[in-house]
Amino acid sequence: MRFKAFIAAAVLLAISAPAFAQDDYTEFVSKEDFDTWITAADWTIFPYLATSSSGVLARTRLLQRPAIISAVGGLPNQAAEPDLLFTTDEELVDILQLAAMATDRLT
Repeated sequence: MRFKAFIAAAVLLAISAPAFAQDDYTEFVSKEDFDTWITAADWTIFPYLATSSSGVLARTRLLQRPAIISAVGGLPNQAAEPDLLFTTDEELVDILQLAAMATDRLT
């Protein structure tokens, strides 16, 4: 199941890759830069398998940006409208497709 979701996410990434650049950072990121990234994102995705909470999700909420969140640990308690929750790989794939279509309509 996870492999299928990975493939679907990879296909979605390949389709959307020309629309954005990706950089890998291994250094400290300032609060201002971090906030800029979150604010610029159409969605922030939290594909946790296990966690009790997320500081990044809290920051995403503070900046009023939508999130796609796995329903594990305390994450559902941190969710708010218009966040989308998923519990299975199939739900994640469906949500990613819906989010991509919604984003396309806004641009």
